[in-house]
Amino acid sequence: IVRRQCIYVVKNLYDLFRLGRLTKEEVERITRVEGRERLFDELAGGRGVIAITAHLGSSEAVAQMPAVFGVPLTGMVLKTKPERRFQFTLRLRRSHGLNLVPTAQSPIILFRALKRNEIVALPCDQDLTGNGREVTFFGSRTRLPDGPLRIAYRTGVNVLPVFALRLPGDTFLLEFEPPLPLPDTGDREADLDAGMALVVSALERRIRAHPEQWLVTGRVWPEE
Repeated sequence: IVRRQCIYVVKNLYDLFRLGRLTKEEVERITRVEGRERLFDELAGGRGVIAITAHLGSSEAVAQMPAVFGVPLTGMVLKTKPERRFQFTLRLRRSHGLNLVPTAQSPIILFRALKRNEIVALPCDQDLTGNGREVTFFGSRTRLPDGPLRIAYRTGVNVLPVFALRLPGDTFLLEFEPPLPLPDTGDREADLDAGMALVVSALERRIRAHPEQWLVTGRVWPEE
């Protein structure tokens, strides 16, 4: 598995330079989409959609969703150094309409994107801010971000798990799952705990199916 993960890391770097330079038609040709109707059913409501994902397959393939669907996408990214390299990477990823904003910026940007009926896509398999919610993830306690659920409860927008997988021939699969059935009991903290259990279940199921394509960097569990 480790050897295959190393190969996929190199392929993701290749994707970073390749995908941003392809035309919309070329991106569509190498990207198979399952559950497309689920995305557009949500957008038909005019309130946008929250797409949660993992560092699975090719994150650069997820970044091409605006090109494939013709809908702007906003996501958060951890700012890295040096600044020049960070800005260069942002330019590559923004080439097809992706709007990436540093995690230090106000989340109001995400609310505004939803009001414009856009996609807000957020990875949930790593707590980058240190403000995540405590959960059991693959049998060990850690913290994962609950921000997507907090936004969903505040706005009434549905949360769709979406995952990218790398297929043979440097092609990709984007699969949209049904909206998470988030509970609404009136007890917000209990609802967040139950909602995070649904998020964790979706993450674990997908990662277990393709562990060699899980390419999260940095610490996931505190004991690592």
